Amino acid sequence: MSLTPEDSPKPDEFDWDSYLIETESEAAPACNFKQALIPPANEFHVGEKLETIDPRNQDSWCVGTIIDKDGPRLRLRLDGTDNRNDFWRLVDSGDIRCYGTTEKLGEQIVPPLGFQQTSTRWAKYFEKHVKNGPFAHESCFKLEPAKPEKNLFKIGQKLEAVDPKHPYLICPATVTSITPGDYKLVISLDGWSAANNFKIDYSSRDIFPVGWCKLVGIALTKVGHTLPSRSLHKHNEHVQQKADKNEKGKTSSNRRVSVDYDENTQSYPLVTVYWNYIGDNGGLLLNPHKFSSFMPAIFGPNQCHLVLKKIFDACIKCSFQPKSFTHRLMDLFPSTSDKKLNSSPEVILDNNARLQLPSMETKDDFWDILHDFQNAILADEDLFISIPPDFPIGQNNKRKIGESQDESIFSTDRKRRPRHVDVEDEPAYDLIQKTPNDVAEFIRNIDPKFDILASRFLQEEIDGKALVLLTTDTLMKHMGLKLGPSLQIIHHIKKLKSTFNSR
Repeated sequence: MSLTPEDSPKPDEFDWDSYLIETESEAAPACNFKQALIPPANEFHVGEKLETIDPRNQDSWCVGTIIDKDGPRLRLRLDGTDNRNDFWRLVDSGDIRCYGTTEKLGEQIVPPLGFQQTSTRWAKYFEKHVKNGPFAHESCFKLEPAKPEKNLFKIGQKLEAVDPKHPYLICPATVTSITPGDYKLVISLDGWSAANNFKIDYSSRDIFPVGWCKLVGIALTKVGHTLPSRSLHKHNEHVQQKADKNEKGKTSSNRRVSVDYDENTQSYPLVTVYWNYIGDNGGLLLNPHKFSSFMPAIFGPNQCHLVLKKIFDACIKCSFQPKSFTHRLMDLFPSTSDKKLNSSPEVILDNNARLQLPSMETKDDFWDILHDFQNAILADEDLFISIPPDFPIGQNNKRKIGESQDESIFSTDRKRRPRHVDVEDEPAYDLIQKTPNDVAEFIRNIDPKFDILASRFLQEEIDGKALVLLTTDTLMKHMGLKLGPSLQIIHHIKKLKSTFNSR
């Protein structure tokens, strides 16, 4: 039975009744979904804080802030992260709960996976930005509906589904197939190619009965309707971020550069950027081996979008995995065909990837974008700066710095080995003297899938001394790792300790 109200749709509303007749299809019954038959009211307020599961680390409870709400949906941002990792939850989701619940259960709130500062600063950040709330009242949280006993969906049935690539949108959709075991559905968004199909659990909270959006007052995206530009969406958030920074008076002294304009073309600022070759600031995705060959000491002076293009091209050449790095860039600056974004420059990289940059009218716009880029590639904020580094720029200095960074971890020959090798074949080494960067690379080399875990180890500032003290219980309870990865990591640590003790 459809939840569609009997009243006629308004001109700007999606007409499910006509669409079902036109497509000769049926709506999936409401009892198929893990949704309340009567959607609960949204009594939360924007700005309130609550506890929520980190979507990228399902075993961790973190503090989140309500950024927006739409009907019974909440847009959440984990405290300590930026808008790139925002996500949506329903008010009756089991993934959110009242602040203080974790403490009552004898557990501990942990920093999110994308915490922008070192984890040793979490206590200070918590004291300043989290401790005093405001917190959502316990009465705002609703009981999660029961899960259907089994998968009752049929191929061809219609429903409403959250677009995974644009989670702020809900679209008309169709059950395309049901995988063996009857737990997973393949959903297609009506009006879009099969390339946009996605697999989802039948009890997911991101699928709804026909008419649910109208019932709760959410606009349902029309079939074949042009999706709002992701670039425009991100640009609007970028502008809001910049306004927040200005309001708080957060300015960086190393951004004082002279800006000129070319009167014969579009008025993009002219800027000069320096690669800060002093220190280990390349993060986890860039290979220091390649810096002396592919990373220019100076970018510009040139128009800001062309400087960014040169920086992106250089970073791709210096990355461990250029293809993956390019995809990360394309997700951060997705291209759009929207002609209205005439103030938003598009750049074509050397590998033909197209990026749509936010509008840059001032030097602060440029540096904000560069700052976001450095965060996205897990590099330090001083990788690219507006003033020359302390030492003279020259090939000799670059080569010297490169050699100091190229000292391979877990190796005695001082030559950097391939990124992914069998860790058990590593020569013995002095564990205690290794830095957090060394340990992070060790974790990454255990398994190519451990890139995110390596970032977490780096955030926790785990060096060689801490590494030898880790246990499976520590990894699972305090770092939120699952059992499988924890066992693998402890296994390799024991191997290395055994090798070292036998020397």
